Amino acid sequence: MVLQKYLKRAEIHSRMENNLFLIVASATCMVSFLGYSAFMFGIYMRFLFRREKDLPYNHEPVSIVIAARNEAANLRKFLPAVLEQDRDLMEVIVVDDGSTDDTARVLYELSEIYPFLKTIRIPHPAGKKQALIRGIEAARYDLLLFTDADCRPASKRWASEMASRFTPGIELVLGYGGYFVRQGILNRLIQLDTALIAARYGGFASWGMPYMGVGRNMAYRKSLWVKTGGFASHADLPYGDDDLFVMEAALSTNTALCFDPAAFTHSVPAAGFPGWFRQKTRHLHAGKRYKKGLSLLLVSEFVFEGLFWISGLCLALAGAGIWFLFLLTFYFLYKSFIYGGLYKVLQIHTKWNFLPILSVILLLALFLMGINATFVKNVTWKRE
Repeated sequence: MVLQKYLKRAEIHSRMENNLFLIVASATCMVSFLGYSAFMFGIYMRFLFRREKDLPYNHEPVSIVIAARNEAANLRKFLPAVLEQDRDLMEVIVVDDGSTDDTARVLYELSEIYPFLKTIRIPHPAGKKQALIRGIEAARYDLLLFTDADCRPASKRWASEMASRFTPGIELVLGYGGYFVRQGILNRLIQLDTALIAARYGGFASWGMPYMGVGRNMAYRKSLWVKTGGFASHADLPYGDDDLFVMEAALSTNTALCFDPAAFTHSVPAAGFPGWFRQKTRHLHAGKRYKKGLSLLLVSEFVFEGLFWISGLCLALAGAGIWFLFLLTFYFLYKSFIYGGLYKVLQIHTKWNFLPILSVILLLALFLMGINATFVKNVTWKRE
């Protein structure tokens, strides 16, 4: 009799604990779903439905600055597309950061064809940031346009389209730097990650909160660089010439976006997972210097999505997966719509049918990279 009462009480207690678990898991699943959806619609949809302005040609001269180390092959292949931009007046400055390959010879040969190509040679590697400083200081013009040695502009109007965004009061323009499409899951991860990063900083900038850009395609006035002290605030880091500078110099009133397809650039993607892992670790490492409020907003996307999956799987294991399945259906539907729209706007010509599933793989990869970036102290500039 006593045993029966004990077992009955234990059963009741177990049911109460199970009910409490289901309530907490269900509430967490719902709240995280709503939080993640708010981010997706508030930022990505904001970017997706913004419209590019058709602005007149800007005749202001442009200085294009490129830092290069051991990039002979890429310079021979891609630099002519930069040199042949449709501009009335421009100069191209390539800073050779202690290259040991044929970079110097390639630049000399191209300078014989294009007299407005200026080469600066640093005898010993100083790092990308120092190379850019040398290029900026040598620039004749106030309007500076940046890209990388392994980048190819999408058209001869790249420089003109970026320059056209410098209307009165605008001192900084954020563009899109994508990657060439290749076969394999790594490239699909890179394409998705790059699209989401662009939509993220583009969406925040659309709300008047610009916080980063990519060195593969951005422009700002030399006077702004001087006014903000250049890269002095993060001089101790070998990176941050793009995102950390933008975070310090960009305001809602002095920043514009340029996502015209003619103004895109495309770069050579990482060839293997180790290279991409190092590249992403470097980018995530720079996030340690982001403003706390902004960092919380950015991290909230991944926290909400992670909690949604964890709580949903807990519900499924507890036999209450129907609620998770209901939310999961909407999750995949609107992600497919948004991601498909992003790929169309950014002209990423690859399959996007399974992007929502691929995004889960990307989430796990970024989680591991984030842990690695937390403990990594020394990050250097390497050709990936």
